[in-house]
Amino acid sequence: MKLLSLFFCLSLFCAQAEDFTFPATQTVQGKKLILNGTGWRKAFLGIKVYHAGLYLTGQSLDGEQVINSNEVRQIAMKFSRDVGLEKITSSYKEGLEKNGVDLKTIEAPFNKFISLLSDIKENDLLALTFTPAKVIISINNVDKGSVDNDLLGKGLLRIWLGKNPPSEDLKIGLLGKE
Repeated sequence: MKLLSLFFCLSLFCAQAEDFTFPATQTVQGKKLILNGTGWRKAFLGIKVYHAGLYLTGQSLDGEQVINSNEVRQIAMKFSRDVGLEKITSSYKEGLEKNGVDLKTIEAPFNKFISLLSDIKENDLLALTFTPAKVIISINNVDKGSVDNDLLGKGLLRIWLGKNPPSEDLKIGLLGKE
């Protein structure tokens, strides 16, 4: 009986908001971008953390091509739960390291990037826009600042599109392969 009660409580806890629908196109940095694909970042027990959308100037199924592109790119994340800045920081560090990025080479830009972030609340929209020279951060369509560093931008894109993404399903979804 206790096991059944625990399962029922967990199923209520794991209930998630409906999928956020990303617009098919949007204008970012004066460029028209199209939605390449979407996917869910899920945590332990399949708990949904955020729904992500990848915007590009043209469709691409190739993660390395997207990472190394000189075009404007954006990853938008609609959060389905609260996530504290400490967890966000550790997740970004882990994702960078898992994808072969030496944090020592981008320490100052990474620290500036983190300083522009804050705790994320359920239903917040975090957007990271990548240009050849910088990463622009916005939360709920409010510009929080930018970091001028191409290596940081490519490293951050590797978190989702590199060889070791948070989940293969998320990468496949962002690259429009599902």
